[in-house]
This record gives sequence, C-alpha cells and structure tokens, in this order.
Amino acid sequence: MQSNASGQGKKLQSPKGPEGQSRSRFWTEQEHERFLEAMKIFGYGNAQDIASYVGTRSVTQVRTHAQKYFMKLCKGAVPNESSLG
Repeated sequence: MQSNASGQGKKLQSPKGPEGQSRSRFWTEQEHERFLEAMKIFGYGNAQDIASYVGTRSVTQVRTHAQKYFMKLCKGAVPNESSLG
C-alpha cells in the first residue's frame, strides 16, 4: 500500500483486461496491431481515441507504448558506426 499526503493508505490497482483479469505489462501482438491501426486512423496525438480503439490499455499505457515504439523506430533508422566506413 502507498500512503497519500494525509497519511491514509490507498491501494494501487493494476489495469484490468476484458473479463477483469490483470493485464500483462507486455503488449500482445493483437494489441500492437490495433495500436498501429489506430495511429493511422487518429494520428499520434490522440491517445484517448487510440486507447479506446485498442480497448485493453489506458491512455497512459498508450502514450508510453507510442514513445517506446517511436524511439525503437528512430534507433533502427540510424546507421551503426561499423557501417559508416
């Protein structure tokens, strides 16, 4: 349990999936495919719409996933030192 400013404990809940089961921190292939579809439909800045489209992830999780996804894309686009010559 975590304490808030008033000293009372508040249990943090993990995100829940469709039948109330806990969601894995890892995105499934199906969730990622829906994420990519939603990105094409709604654009990068519409995390709320993307989260609704994916259906199993929160807005915060969508933002984090997008950030990591684009970092990975950028990292892959940069040539490594050994290929420079």
